Amino acid sequence: MDRGPCHREGVRGPVCCLLTVAFGILSLALAGCSTGSAATTTTLYRGATLFPTTETTVPVPVEASGVLELALPAAAHLDPQLASTPSDVLLSQQVYDRLVEIDAKGGPIPSLATSWNSRDGTIWTFTLRSGVTFHDGAVFDADDVVFSFDRLRDTATGASAGVLFKNIIDVRTVDALHVQFLLAEPDAEFLRTLADPRAAILSKGVRDPSREWLGTGPFVLESYLDTDRAVLSRNPSYWSANASGTRLPYLDGLRFVFVPEASAQIEALFQGDVQFVGGLTPLMSARVQAEDMRVVTSVSNGHYTISMRTSEGRPTADTRVRLALRLGTDHQGIIDRVRSGFAVVGNGTPVGPSFGDAYLDVTPTFDAEQARALLAEAGFPAGLDLTLQVPEYGDGPAIAAAWKSQMAAIGVNLTIATYPAESPTEPSADGAAGADLSLTYTSTEIYPLDSLPAGGGSGGAFTGTHWVDEDFAGLVSRIRAELVDEQRVALYRAAQQALVERGPLIVPYMEMSAAGVAPSVQGLTLAADWPRTVLRGAYLAE
Repeated sequence: MDRGPCHREGVRGPVCCLLTVAFGILSLALAGCSTGSAATTTTLYRGATLFPTTETTVPVPVEASGVLELALPAAAHLDPQLASTPSDVLLSQQVYDRLVEIDAKGGPIPSLATSWNSRDGTIWTFTLRSGVTFHDGAVFDADDVVFSFDRLRDTATGASAGVLFKNIIDVRTVDALHVQFLLAEPDAEFLRTLADPRAAILSKGVRDPSREWLGTGPFVLESYLDTDRAVLSRNPSYWSANASGTRLPYLDGLRFVFVPEASAQIEALFQGDVQFVGGLTPLMSARVQAEDMRVVTSVSNGHYTISMRTSEGRPTADTRVRLALRLGTDHQGIIDRVRSGFAVVGNGTPVGPSFGDAYLDVTPTFDAEQARALLAEAGFPAGLDLTLQVPEYGDGPAIAAAWKSQMAAIGVNLTIATYPAESPTEPSADGAAGADLSLTYTSTEIYPLDSLPAGGGSGGAFTGTHWVDEDFAGLVSRIRAELVDEQRVALYRAAQQALVERGPLIVPYMEMSAAGVAPSVQGLTLAADWPRTVLRGAYLAE
C-alpha cells in the first residue's frame, strides 16, 4: 500500500503526509470554489467548505502585499509528481493545482474540477474549470489531465505514486472541459486519491517538470538555487478569488530560505529573517510561544500504535487481556505527559476524529478496576509480564514510560526493549523470544480506509499482530465499493467498534500539526499535514 510522499522530520523512514482535518456535515453543494460551482458526487464526504476557510470568512483589512519568507530544508525533487519530502510538497502546493482539494474540514472539494459524478464507482466523469491558464499563458483543458495521469502511471518516469493510482485503467478526454477516469475496481474514495500532492496537473507541453515549472497554482516559481533559496511570485492570472471577488493570492510572493537544521530555522524566525517554520515539535512550539511568536495548529491523524500480538501462546492472544490493557490505558494521562496541548484523545483506533462522519465518536473508557478483573478472569489474578518493543525516535520512549506506569497500576509488569531509530525495519517479534507488544508510528492517511487494512480474515489486518477476525475483514472489504454514504459510514463505524471490543491495537492519541509564524502573518490555515498548506489566503498585516 502506498503510504504517501513525505518524510516526517525527526521520525525514521518515509511517512505519509497527506491532509486529514476534521470535516463537518454541510452539503457538498456548498463546496464550490469562488466561481460558485457546485460538485455532485456519490461519495461519503458531503461536508465541505472552501480551503482554507480564511479565504472566504476572514476579511482582509488592508491592501495585502509583501513577500512571506519561510525556513525549511532544500527540496529533493522539483518534479511535483516525484514529491518525497515536506519541502517538495510545500513548494508544489503553491505552484500546482489538482483536480480536487481537501478542505479545512477534511472533505474533497472542487479545484481544477468543478463537479464530478459516478454511478458505479468505476467510471468517474469530471467537469473542468474553464478560463484557467498555466503560468506561461497556455489554456488548461482535459488533455492536460490525461497527460498528467498518464505520466503518473508510467513507471518509466520514476513517479513514486504509481501504486497509489494502479486502480486507474484509463483516462480519457471527453471534450475540452470533461475528462473520464476508468477504474479496475469500484472506489468510493477515489476523490481523495486525486487530492494527493503528487497528482499535480502539468501542462501537456512540459517535457521536464523538474526544469519547467508550469502550473496553474497561486504562485509562479521564478528561480531555484538548492544551496540558497526558491523565489516565487504572485500569479496575476490565478483563477480563485475570495467571497468579495478579490483575486487570490494576497501576497506579492514567497521566498523559501533553505535552512537544513530545525534549530537554525527557529532561530531565523526569532531573528525576523523568516516568518514561517513548519513541523514544530511540542518542545519547539513552547520555545516559539516563549518568544512571543504565534503557533498555529491543526488536528491530524498522525499517531503511535501499541500493537498486541495475538499468535497462539501469547497472553495477548486472549481477547480479555487485550481489553484489559485498553481499559488500563489513560489516554489523556499519556497526552498530559508526552504532548500536552498538542494532541487529542481519539477513539483508541487508527481512525481519528479528523475523518468526520467516518469516525466512531466514542472516548476510550479508562477503568483500572475492571482491567484487573478481566486479567483475573483470563487467568492472571496476580498480573503478568509483557515486553514492549519501542523505537528510539519521536515520542516513542516517552509514551512507553508513561504507559509502563499505567500498566503497573493494573498488575502488568512491562519490560521496554528499545531499538535504534536508524533501524530500517522493526526487529522481528515472531517466535517465542519476540516481544508481545510493539510501538510504531503512522502519519496522516489519505482516507480512513488506509487505517483499516483489509485481509484480517487471513491474518494480515495489522502487520505483526497475527490477528484473525473474519467479521472485521468482511466489514473492511465492503467499504471501498459501497457508494451509499450512510451505509459506508456505518461500515466504517462498525469496523472501528470491532477494534475497540476485540482488536489488537491501542492508540494513545492523535497528534496536532504545528507551525511557528511571526505575529504579522495572518489568514493562514495550517493543513493537518502541514506541508500541504496552501498560502494563497495568507497575508502580512502591518
